[in-house]
Amino acid sequence: MGMLLSPLLLAACSAPTSTAVATPTTTAAPTPTTGASRPIKDCWLGTWVATSVTEPVRFYDGVPALTFEGSGGLQRTIRRQDATMTYTDATVRATYNGHALRMVTNGELQFTWTSTDRGLRYTSITRNTLLISSFQDDVNLSTQPDTRPVGANEVTVSATCDAAQATESDPSIGYRIVWKRVG
Repeated sequence: MGMLLSPLLLAACSAPTSTAVATPTTTAAPTPTTGASRPIKDCWLGTWVATSVTEPVRFYDGVPALTFEGSGGLQRTIRRQDATMTYTDATVRATYNGHALRMVTNGELQFTWTSTDRGLRYTSITRNTLLISSFQDDVNLSTQPDTRPVGANEVTVSATCDAAQATESDPSIGYRIVWKRVG
């Protein structure tokens, strides 16, 4: 998180003084242009862990999105029509004006999806129990639920996939996740 926290997932004052927002900003992605080595729908089926996460997050009120990066703590199981993303202390980090920022996500996000030969479309959230904790210099600024409601539509992302690794991204907003197949 994308947390994406999920795919899916989109912050200048000299020192942060406002309450953390820590809500990924999402925008509609351009039509995917990346090819795949085989049909994505079949390739994506199975269980994956995130090995690299880059996502823009609007962390502070009034500050443009910051680029957060991390790995681990995020697993996704894809079935034919639906998927579950499980976050277990999934952590992404950034810095801003000398402050160490960290977001930690726990919970599950269930959603439906479709694919083309070049991209994934997350079509509807069916369950959302995500809790996102936002830290500045190891001080917990807030812990709050993900605000995307059940039924919310997600975005289309470019995607490539093979038997061992998959990548999804939206270069227009700086979002990218690399997945490793584990089952």
